[in-house]
Amino acid sequence: MLFRSLLTLLAMGSVVPAQPGFANASAAIPFDRVGGGLGGAAWLDYDRDGDLDLMLPSGAGGRCGLFRNDPSGFVDVAAQAGLTSTRGFGAVVAGDLDNDGWPDLFLSGDGSMMTPAATPSAVYRNNGDGTFRNVTETSGVVGGPSPLSAALGDLDNDGWLDLFITSSGSQATKTQHRNQLYRNNGDFSFTDISASAGVDTANGACAVAMLDYDRDGDQDILVAVCHDAYFKLTPFELFRNNGDLTFTDVAASAGLDQPGFWMSVTPGDYDNDGDVDVFATNSGGVGKAHALLRNDGDGTFTDVAAAAGVAGFEFGWGASFLDVDNDADLDLFFAGSLPMPPFRIIGPGRGNPGRLLFNQGDGTFAEIPGAQPVDMSRLYTTGVAQADYNGDGCADLVVVVGRQGPIPGQPILLRNLGSANHWLGVRLVGSHGNHGGVGAFVEVIAGPRRQVREVRAGSSFLCSESPWPLFGLADAQLASARVTWPSGRCETFDDLAVDRYVTLAEGAGAPEGSFVPFGVGCPGSVGVPRLAATGAPALGARLAMQLDNLPVGSAGALLVGVSRHRFGAVGLPSSLASLGAPNCSLYVSGEVVLPLRTGLGRVAWRVAVPAVPAFAGRWFGQQALLVDAAAPGSVTVSNAGLAWVGR
Repeated sequence: MLFRSLLTLLAMGSVVPAQPGFANASAAIPFDRVGGGLGGAAWLDYDRDGDLDLMLPSGAGGRCGLFRNDPSGFVDVAAQAGLTSTRGFGAVVAGDLDNDGWPDLFLSGDGSMMTPAATPSAVYRNNGDGTFRNVTETSGVVGGPSPLSAALGDLDNDGWLDLFITSSGSQATKTQHRNQLYRNNGDFSFTDISASAGVDTANGACAVAMLDYDRDGDQDILVAVCHDAYFKLTPFELFRNNGDLTFTDVAASAGLDQPGFWMSVTPGDYDNDGDVDVFATNSGGVGKAHALLRNDGDGTFTDVAAAAGVAGFEFGWGASFLDVDNDADLDLFFAGSLPMPPFRIIGPGRGNPGRLLFNQGDGTFAEIPGAQPVDMSRLYTTGVAQADYNGDGCADLVVVVGRQGPIPGQPILLRNLGSANHWLGVRLVGSHGNHGGVGAFVEVIAGPRRQVREVRAGSSFLCSESPWPLFGLADAQLASARVTWPSGRCETFDDLAVDRYVTLAEGAGAPEGSFVPFGVGCPGSVGVPRLAATGAPALGARLAMQLDNLPVGSAGALLVGVSRHRFGAVGLPSSLASLGAPNCSLYVSGEVVLPLRTGLGRVAWRVAVPAVPAFAGRWFGQQALLVDAAAPGSVTVSNAGLAWVGR
């Protein structure tokens, strides 16, 4: 009965209810995007002062805006920062191209699909003193006639971020142009390897994401093909990384062969099963519905958009997965319109008003009336990017707006109203790979909930979202994180306090294949029982376990929790106050309960780790709980121990 009661204590309480939504804070970033072309935005901490600044490119004839995030509000410092060009840009991607700790910028040209040729692209190097300098000429990044979106990622795991640029082609000339892949040489120069890598297709690409869709340790390339010069519906391109700087298009075998006008690709683990799913916007209407591509975990995807309730909305460009209410699952926002002839997809009944869809936790999404306060149907909206710009742990949104006749190109800033739920923000510092940890997988466990974010530079359509993953934790008050770095190193970081940002540095965590003490025990008559281990938990190994500082003659149980998913062995700390131990906590889920009796004040045993490949990377937790023979009715508890099985 005692241990049945203990297991009952582990059941989660109900999530604190909240009234989620946004407020219109657009007045904080006065800006007018001119030029008529498609535009993006980037969130980055360009001055490394610990908060996120906002970069907004302008079209031809206008200047970019760089809005420094100060305690008093946003201040446009583009001129002081050296970002004074007026030739016009579209997309912006932020990433540390030289691993000096300061984020640099790539900007694609303005114009692309609706003009004979776009304006030139540009590369700006962060000088580390609040200014940038244009290094396009020496970088070797030429850019094609119709560059549109871009993304950065370390495709060969050499520690340097490589650059992929999509080419939309030109409606004006009925010409398609080839996509481009530039390898980072490590000295702020790049080499065009598009042809040798096998990715120089010319099907009219609108967007790109670098993601490790098959979790094999290297980043792949997913391309949204939106714009055949003759308006031909076209499938995605999914370039699987072969590990030698060549790629194979596996879209058909991966289930991504459905044709469409695919405008964006937005990765995110919306169903919390540990792999990366994708939302893709389409032009809307019959045969051109949006797609929600559920990752099946075997290298294939299934489009579940209709069943999820996200298929049948209007035209869309940019999108974002974000946990609006911090309830531990990802919600979805997307927007977009196309006012130019012959499309004229704008205005009531045609233009997208800005769709905010809340994850219901059962594979479906639903709108909440009034949660999104701005009707965007009459606005020329394009890029979308999320970030927690005010550091309150709640994801905010910026939506890029282009000037349309007398309507200015004033971006929309949506400030999250917040919720009572807890959260955790993560900043990564790489040392054996790229400095910002782009391409890393961050897994956070808080109670029974497990979430995954992949760090990326370049998102959805023309944008860069926050480089700092943000996790809603619902009512959990303690968290652990596992980071799989681009270098291949896997580490865990335990006992993370919530409602704050934490910096996780590569090499500072507990490595895979280690035993990690977790939590604090509760003293008995001879002190706090100590749980320790000797040896490394690897496949087929035998781990020597020992408990000491035990009251002689006490009896109890060893609780063992084995995770099906990483971190599953650890539960939300449960109070043992009802058992006479008000200051004790139980951390282990107790899927297995073994009898434990002490004679000499210590107990030793061995744990055989199964020699099964599927067990690699999993955790098992152990914790002892005893009734103190020297103080009948008094409970004593050891610390918890987590064994992380190495490969």
